[in-house]
Amino acid sequence: MALLALSLRERKGFPSQGAPSLRVRWPFPGGHLKKKTNIDVLEHHLVPKMKIMGEEQKIKLLKKYGISEKDLPKMLSDDEASKALGAKAGDIIEIKRAEPTGPAVYYRRVV
Repeated sequence: MALLALSLRERKGFPSQGAPSLRVRWPFPGGHLKKKTNIDVLEHHLVPKMKIMGEEQKIKLLKKYGISEKDLPKMLSDDEASKALGAKAGDIIEIKRAEPTGPAVYYRRVV
């Protein structure tokens, strides 16, 4: 594991003469290392319930609101939730959130 090296040195000149400043030397801990973890994003308690809609459900949804697929908000295909669902570009994701006033349903188009 990389160590963080800190040193205090006297700062000379404007604006605060003689005030100590902090100097950070690299490698900074965690700055160059990113661990991959096997966490199921969809099971986290803060992530709402999601599912990929079928073709029939898509058609019903678009007719119900009188919109096209391009009118739906976007969700990137490299989003962790869409990866976990196995969604690909063109899919529509149904998101169900538990709100204090009752359940709410949202839709996103994967791009």
